[in-house]
Amino acid sequence: MNGICENSLYSICRCKNGYHLPIALPLYDGHCHVDLFFRYGLDKNNFNAYVSNGRKIILIDNRHQYYRWFIDYELKHPNVTIYTTFGIHPKYLPTRIDDVFKKLEVIFKNNFNNTMINVGIGECGLDETSNYAFELQLIVFRKQLKLASELNLPIVLHGRGNDSFNLMFHELTLHLSSTHKIHWHCVNQRSNLDIITRFLNHFKHSYIGINCSIFGQDDMESQNIFYKWLLSFENILSRIIIETDYFFLKTFNTTIYTI
Repeated sequence: MNGICENSLYSICRCKNGYHLPIALPLYDGHCHVDLFFRYGLDKNNFNAYVSNGRKIILIDNRHQYYRWFIDYELKHPNVTIYTTFGIHPKYLPTRIDDVFKKLEVIFKNNFNNTMINVGIGECGLDETSNYAFELQLIVFRKQLKLASELNLPIVLHGRGNDSFNLMFHELTLHLSSTHKIHWHCVNQRSNLDIITRFLNHFKHSYIGINCSIFGQDDMESQNIFYKWLLSFENILSRIIIETDYFFLKTFNTTIYTI
C-alpha cells in the first residue's frame, strides 16, 4: 500500500510517484464511527476538500453509544454515502435498559430520520475489559440479538476476551438462524480463531472485519498464526469486510489507505 500516490486518494494526479488510484474507484469503509470524526481532530473543511474532487466514499457508520444515537453531525456531501447501524456496545451500557431499547425499536420500526439509511444493529457483544458485569452485558446482548431476529436485521458484533467468544457464539446459535447476516467486527490475532472458524462455517451469510489491528508487532508468533489461518480458510476473501474502526485505529490520512 505504500506504493500508492497519496495525492491520488483525493483527486486526479499524474505525478510519477507510485500507483495512482482511478478517481472512479470508490473507497469503502466497512466499520467506522462517523459521529466521532470531528470530535477527535478531523477538520470538517479538510474532509469536504478530500471528497470534493469526485471520489465516492461509502461508510458503514456504527452508532455504538446509545446517548449519541440522535446527534446530527451534518456530514452531507454528494460524494459520501453513509449507512448506519445502531447498537449498545458492552462498554456503554444504559442504566435504564428498557427505556433505551424502546428507543432502539423506534429507530428501526418507525424510521425516526428519513435522511438516514438504517441497515443493522450493533456493534454489540461481550467485552472482558468493560466495567460492567458480564451478566449485565449478556442481558443487553441477548435483547439486541432477539430484536435483530425479529426484524431480520444484520448485526455487528464486538467481542473481546478469551471467555467472550465462546459465549457469544452460543448466544448467536440460540437466537439467530444459520442464514442471518452477521459481521464480526475486528477479528485479529487476539481473537479465538477456533470460534471464528465455527462461526463462519455455521452462519452462511457471516463476515469478519479486518483492520489495522492485524499489523501489531508485539507478538509476531500469534500474528503469523493468524495469517496462516486466513490463508487456510477456503474462500476467505469473500467473507472479509475491510474496516478502519476510525477514529480509533488511525488518523484520517492513514485510514484512507486501509479503506
